Amino acid sequence: ASLFFVTPPLSATTSYAVAVFPGQDWQTVTPEEAGFDPAAFQQAMDLLPSPVVVIASGRIVGSKGSIAQSDPIFSGGKSVAALVAATLIQSGFITSNTEVPGSDHPGPPGATYGQFMAMTSDFGSAARAPGQHYAYNNEAVVHYGRQMQQQFFPGQDVPQTIFSAFGATLQLQDPVSAFDESWNGGIAMSSRD
Repeated sequence: ASLFFVTPPLSATTSYAVAVFPGQDWQTVTPEEAGFDPAAFQQAMDLLPSPVVVIASGRIVGSKGSIAQSDPIFSGGKSVAALVAATLIQSGFITSNTEVPGSDHPGPPGATYGQFMAMTSDFGSAARAPGQHYAYNNEAVVHYGRQMQQQFFPGQDVPQTIFSAFGATLQLQDPVSAFDESWNGGIAMSSRD
């Protein structure tokens, strides 16, 4: 699944330069209405993978392939886990400074939700200094994703957790699945959602 958010060119003076927040139904605009050169936009679309949807200012400018088809989002699962954490922060259940239970692996100190989201948790690393080192850490995402799921969404699988955390609010409309019950890229969503 591919999704590209773009900012309209600075020369865009139409009302379409003002962002909207879509509900279940997306507004669409032409590339020209969004402030893009239609020929250059089409050339760029031809280079993008399928399925893909291009969004500018909260409106669909172009798409190809079945944007409702669920496909693996691979490392996009890291962003989905961060959205679950952000929802918990916004709801007041945690803060970015709350220590993630069990995050002191393989030894102290523990790491915070903010450090997990920033990939600075040092989870599973022998050099434990949370907040001091950046590491693209799949094991860390799996840990804090599962921890949030078990603590705040007990009895729910990954797709149910996603829907409970933000799916209803964002009005996701296509199936979400998790092919290995992992927060580390085991999630499949549509390009549109």
